Amino acid sequence: MIKRFVLLILLCSASAGPCLAIAQDDAEAARQAAAQRAMEEARLARQQYEAELADRQRREQSIKDMNDFLRSVHDDITVAGDNAARQRERERRVWHERIQGAFEEFAAATTGLREALGLRAPLKNPAKGMGKNAEVFLDYLKVINEKRSRFDSSEFKGMKDAEIGSEALTTAERLVPRLEEVLYNDSESTINLKFLKSLPSIETELLRLQWMTRRLR
Repeated sequence: MIKRFVLLILLCSASAGPCLAIAQDDAEAARQAAAQRAMEEARLARQQYEAELADRQRREQSIKDMNDFLRSVHDDITVAGDNAARQRERERRVWHERIQGAFEEFAAATTGLREALGLRAPLKNPAKGMGKNAEVFLDYLKVINEKRSRFDSSEFKGMKDAEIGSEALTTAERLVPRLEEVLYNDSESTINLKFLKSLPSIETELLRLQWMTRRLR
């Protein structure tokens, strides 16, 4: 019995060294494996972070590019709008100067026609000036009013020159204050609705007068 116990002690003593070495190798392998897993996890985490960072940077750049584009479009629209507004104002000033001059000449031609009729003098010159300036107002009305007016010249059938001259003067005198109203409204920033509704009748009167002035001698 004692011999067997001694033998067991000797066997355990003989195998202790290899067992300990194996345990140490296993522990080292476990540590290395854990270190490799940690390194792999760190690498994957860094890759994910870099991918998210790149994606965020792309989104931010895309938003910036879109904002820059919209700002550029807005600036272009603003510049174009400003240029268009300036162009409209220049055209308005040109038209205002034209119709202002036409109104003054029209009023003078009306006076000239009145005097010529009173003196039984030729009507051609005042009628020509009246018709020329009526044309300026007709052109202007085409710009500010889309509706076109017509008149029936059959009302003058059978009328003599003196009667046409008298009717031309009556029409011109009726038009003077109305053309003055056109001139006034052109200088206003807004146009009165009542004035807009009166434009077709003003155009009809101008067309009638123009027809008559072309027949006066």
